[in-house]
Amino acid sequence: MAIDYCLVQRTDLAGKCLLQCSLVIMICVLGANAVKLTCRKFILLTYLEPVLATIGDGIASFLERPNPFTVNRPFLTRAQARIFKRLGVGGKVRYHQPRIALRWWNAPSRPRWIITLSLYTIAIIVVSLLLTMGNSNLTDQSISIPTPYSIGFRIYNSYATLDIFSTSSFSPTAADFSSNSLLLSLATVANLQQVIVSCLYFAYNTVYTSMVSADEFRRFSSHRKALRTTDPKGQQRSTYRLSFPWTYALPLALCSSVLHWLVSQSLFISRTEILDTYGKTEWISYMEVGYLPLAILLAFSFGTGMFVGLDLERGSKVKAARTG
Repeated sequence: MAIDYCLVQRTDLAGKCLLQCSLVIMICVLGANAVKLTCRKFILLTYLEPVLATIGDGIASFLERPNPFTVNRPFLTRAQARIFKRLGVGGKVRYHQPRIALRWWNAPSRPRWIITLSLYTIAIIVVSLLLTMGNSNLTDQSISIPTPYSIGFRIYNSYATLDIFSTSSFSPTAADFSSNSLLLSLATVANLQQVIVSCLYFAYNTVYTSMVSADEFRRFSSHRKALRTTDPKGQQRSTYRLSFPWTYALPLALCSSVLHWLVSQSLFISRTEILDTYGKTEWISYMEVGYLPLAILLAFSFGTGMFVGLDLERGSKVKAARTG
């Protein structure tokens, strides 16, 4: 395959560019996407029950088929609803105005907050420790760099590597390098943080969904609006394409993309080939997992900023409408 130009750092020897890919990894990615597409199509074609995906879906369902446990019991909290469900159908319940101002953090449940905040706290502590260890490793080496963060993006440094599954210790041949087990092990280590970030973002997204949904439900008490449902009927409106209002969905999607890109630049697989004086490849090659302290620092700062933003946003006050 012809290469038009290089997107990585050139060497002073031959300046050759190569496109290297793994057929095994490509097959795994295609297989995973095929399974995901099949599952989505199966659910779409077989699951014909009414979908309760939004606040509007829930309200529309209650209007069509009233819930016997909530009849004459408006403004129930989550805990009260569970208690009344156990007690069965009963009489009226007098509504008492909350004595304290409700805020966004009241919407998600306490276990959800504990899990999300704990995961983010653990991630911040672990990343800060690993970044400190990586910087210390570079500082201890006798290399001529001002600071570990002076190693920019897309620049490989032989000292900024992990010893996990390192192949430089036994000098493998080309046959050893082409081993799928070795490549898959390195790819797993280099991409494991992407899975962790995805899990953290999922927890982050569920908390935000609860808070935004509660705010949307609150607005019905002060503003007349048509319901947003997945299957609009009459004057109902269609739901958001990203399940969020655009003012929240677009910034969150952008932040997620930037964070994943920074994480992808933090750890990567590096291969070093030895060339002879004629520019030909020697039989010795090295393959390791490299890291960039600058990318790790930026990813750490960006993720911490998202965490702080969530902590500040949860203090927003929910203004309840007056009832007469």
